[in-house]
Amino acid sequence: MRDLTSGTYLDTVVLESIVEANFDVESHVLEPGKSYRVDFFADHNGNSSYDAPPTDHAWRLESGVATGDVDLDFEHNTNFTDIFLNTGIGRMDPGLVGLKLYPNPAGGFISIESETELETLSLFDVTGSRLIHLTGLKSLQLTISLEEIHTGIYFLTLRTIDKQVKTSRLVKQ
Repeated sequence: MRDLTSGTYLDTVVLESIVEANFDVESHVLEPGKSYRVDFFADHNGNSSYDAPPTDHAWRLESGVATGDVDLDFEHNTNFTDIFLNTGIGRMDPGLVGLKLYPNPAGGFISIESETELETLSLFDVTGSRLIHLTGLKSLQLTISLEEIHTGIYFLTLRTIDKQVKTSRLVKQ
């Protein structure tokens, strides 16, 4: 789930299986007065990571402005969306204004350049587990080793010294 105003990534919910057509998913990060984008996919090839359609089936729903609890209704269809279309060299995630993140997809390392001094960096997997957490960076440029990270989709969250939080998808090959 992403806040549409700031572009900030907020939450990941993973369902191991869905046993009936009608089901609910809950998240407790919504704030009144904001709009949200919910991206979700079905892992049809069973590799435990996202692959663009038609390999996996993916959809995107957007809420209006939240005034309380938000219900988004979904009916299964074949109007698939590549929810990670922004990944790739030369493309920037809209949440990363003032930052360069490359290469993406990445191999053994990722480089980051920022217009504002970076304070912290965290790397999360799709289940929300934090794999890397670096603090006290005080730097405009970083190179981070990904040698110990498995192939897959991750979320990189950076906080600048002026307390801006920016999140981007990272693909590790």
